Amino acid sequence: MHGIVAENGNGTYVVEYAVTSSGLYDLSVTLHGRHIAGSPFAVQTFPAAARSSHSSAFGAGLARATAGRLAEFNILAKDIYGNAEHASAGGNFSVVLSGPEVPSYLTAPYRALPRLTAPYRALCCQAITAK
Repeated sequence: MHGIVAENGNGTYVVEYAVTSSGLYDLSVTLHGRHIAGSPFAVQTFPAAARSSHSSAFGAGLARATAGRLAEFNILAKDIYGNAEHASAGGNFSVVLSGPEVPSYLTAPYRALPRLTAPYRALCCQAITAK
């Protein structure tokens, strides 16, 4: 990948670049084929914010739960480029359990896991308590 370099007219330059995969990159800055001082630079890139269209859920708690017992499922949070979310990207997932009686809510503002585990307890289909 190559960056776009624009001269400011005062001896400085602005460089723009964009990556779509998170990870560790080497950023080389050269002049006439030779590295400038400090080049190459280590650049750590992080996932963008999680997108619902690219995230998924899996686990037994999506299909069955027993009243009064803890049930659980996982959310795999991914950004628009398919990168698993990390703590730096953030993401608030809300889960609503609706049933024969009153709808129940679980808000999961977990930010540290690319794979979010959402434990909940079904209490006569009226309330959910987060673990």
